[in-house]
Amino acid sequence: MDRNSLGLSEFRWRKLLTFPIDLYAAFIVAYLLLRGVTTGHFWPVELLSVILHWLLLLAILLLPAALWMRRWPTATLLAVSGAAFVWLYGGLFIPRNVRLGFNAPHEQSSTLTVMSYNIGNGLASPDSLIKVISESGADIVAMQDMTTNQIAGLKPGLQNVYPFQVIHGAGISGIGLLSRYPILEEQLILLRRAHPYLQVQLQVGDDLLTVIVVHPPVAFGPGGPDAPSRADLPVLADMAVKNDPTILLGDLNFTDQNDGYSYLQRASLVDAFRAAGFGLGLTYPKRRYSGASFLPLIRIDYIFVTDDILPVRAWVGEDGGSDHLPVLAELIW
Repeated sequence: MDRNSLGLSEFRWRKLLTFPIDLYAAFIVAYLLLRGVTTGHFWPVELLSVILHWLLLLAILLLPAALWMRRWPTATLLAVSGAAFVWLYGGLFIPRNVRLGFNAPHEQSSTLTVMSYNIGNGLASPDSLIKVISESGADIVAMQDMTTNQIAGLKPGLQNVYPFQVIHGAGISGIGLLSRYPILEEQLILLRRAHPYLQVQLQVGDDLLTVIVVHPPVAFGPGGPDAPSRADLPVLADMAVKNDPTILLGDLNFTDQNDGYSYLQRASLVDAFRAAGFGLGLTYPKRRYSGASFLPLIRIDYIFVTDDILPVRAWVGEDGGSDHLPVLAELIW
């Protein structure tokens, strides 16, 4: 084979390698521009926003290859994507004490640990759930996706740890709260969707605390901006800020890059994990119904608080057999 043939073959292989990287770099930047122009209301943008952290991380991983091949325009586009990752997620990798600007005070009026856990609609056994919940140290546990069998095992199995319990429904509409503190009032809230939300008022020492447990359906994809759960968000946010101090928590079925999350932020609700967690906080999907377990890919489980509650620590909890991992937060006010 002569030198010209070798050169042509090398060119073809180089082109085969660089073309996908060039195309990906252009795609990511085009997506970011479209996201800025549409402000998240265009459903394909909303759908891709679910995995945005992975899209941007892949761009960062491809950057050294583009530099090595001297694809300067491509490297520039990939660097822009890397900068977008730092802008959107970089704060999650700053130690929480630096982010909060102080160490938690030794004296405060009230302190408690809360957990939100989608228990998997029959995927997890009551015994494994009892172990994870009772060992979590949580004072308040909000649960979603409970089957009749799970409820039958959890209620008596956790009675000694959580003497105050409210559970309604079963299956996807199953929703409940376990508490170490007395429950003064409870109310099922039916808005524009078939499944209810749960509002509970607790007596925590000398303070009254409102807790709203939510599990809306997916609100992105085709028709997402007009989904009933999207219309519910203003009502739920208004209920939270009018009854402060309030905790709003549950499986919200959107990520922190979807428009529903932005709405809750605009309503001045604070994401406890964003405020006091570390890392991406991925909670779903942990497990398939076949039983196969793997690393979760996205964060859709949240603890939001009104601005008179201060998150001082937040973390993803232990695996209890569900397709979700629980999320916990230590709060003071």
